[in-house]
Amino acid sequence: MNFEPDETETLLGDLAARFARERAEAGAPQGLDADGWVQALELGLPGAVLGEAAGGMGLGAVGAMIVAEALGARHVALPWVTASVAPLVLLSELDGAGFAAMAADVAAAGDVALMALPVAEGPAAVTLSSGGRGAPGIRAIPEGGGWRLTGRGAPVADAEGAGRFLVPATGDGKPE
Repeated sequence: MNFEPDETETLLGDLAARFARERAEAGAPQGLDADGWVQALELGLPGAVLGEAAGGMGLGAVGAMIVAEALGARHVALPWVTASVAPLVLLSELDGAGFAAMAADVAAAGDVALMALPVAEGPAAVTLSSGGRGAPGIRAIPEGGGWRLTGRGAPVADAEGAGRFLVPATGDGKPE
């Protein structure tokens, strides 16, 4: 096996390292760095994990690791796993062009769209609903051409500053 980065991976690593260095030198804030997230979106860093059919680089887990390594090396506080890796990989792998378009929209959005991944309670967590603990028990019920979510959620990692949440839910049927 060859574990040497190819040209695309090397370019991504250089871009991510330069971005992380500049954010660190600029004195990026503690906690969620919303301005840094907008810059990461403008540079296309979240697209590293997206498949090519969804407008990304098609690097998947390798692309996610390259960017994570650069961010971690400089202690840059971006919601990398919850706002990029988890939602984009999940959405880009689901069937249908609509899901691929949704994944591309999440990657290009000017706000932070988080995957509602449960975490232990703490200063960086909010709860999706009152009193939920453990794995989310959220159901999607078709209603009025869309979906209504019901159930109890767990605290969500990196919730502070998020503009949207992608909430995993179980459900049957189609919106009316």
